[in-house]
This record gives sequence, structure tokens and C-alpha cells, in this order.
Amino acid sequence: MSHILLDEKHGVNPGLMNCFICNEPKGLILYGQMSKSMKEAVKSTGLEVGSYGRAPDGLVIDMEPCDKCKGYMEQGIILISVRDTEDEEEMKNPYRTGGWVVVKEEVIRRIVHPAEMAEDILKKRMAFIPDEAWDMLGLPRGDKEACGG
Repeated sequence: MSHILLDEKHGVNPGLMNCFICNEPKGLILYGQMSKSMKEAVKSTGLEVGSYGRAPDGLVIDMEPCDKCKGYMEQGIILISVRDTEDEEEMKNPYRTGGWVVVKEEVIRRIVHPAEMAEDILKKRMAFIPDEAWDMLGLPRGDKEACGG
């Protein structure tokens, strides 16, 4: 049986959690006494744990895609344009620069080499693409859209 430990100061405090892939709200989270991983997630936003009067909104708590992204992943492979970086921390959650498309599996097999990297992307059903490569491929920016091949 699950239970929420009440925070001494705030009790239970609701907030929205966002999808790692599209950053759209995907559910409600009830903050009580926060676990270590929750405190880390709050700190990663730049907030000090315990310094706010209400729960933070829009945190990415896990890597599980929202239902909408799961649907896109069933149709094809999600590609997201990102700022190119050498920073290891930023590589874990890169800065998105506005490009977001869904492509057919054949596109990945055709443009990604070596084949092992293409297979990894096909298995994960999504990939971050540095801006320079995004622009070289001529992928669109702006509204989320599907690309054929």
C-alpha cells in the first residue's frame, strides 16, 4: 500500500510533472515529504528545496514518455533539435532549440551511420539531433510534424 508522508511545513502540495520528450504536462504529482530523487529534481530547476511556498510545476520526474509521445513513438521515431554541447551534464537533458519531427524508421536507417547507432535510435524511438546536423538534413523547425522520407 502506497502512502504520502506529509511535509511538516506544507502537508501535501500538488504540482504538475512534465514529459521528458515534449515537456508538456503529463500528470499530477503530490509532494509530501520529498525523497532524495525528488529533492534532486527540484534542485536541478534552480530552486532551493524548502524555499518555496508551493510545489514547483513543470518538473520532469522520470524518463517515461507521455501518452501523446508514446503514440508518436508507435508511428515512427521522434527527432528533437538541440544545442550542440560538450558539457556532460547538459548532454543528459540537452537544450531544445525548436525542431521536433516524427520520421519513418527508413529515414533513420538511411541517414544514421554506423548501423549500430541507427539500431539504438530505433530501439529508443527518439533521438536528440545537434542543430548543425538538423540544418544539414533540412529538417523543419516550429510546430511538431511528421516527415515521411
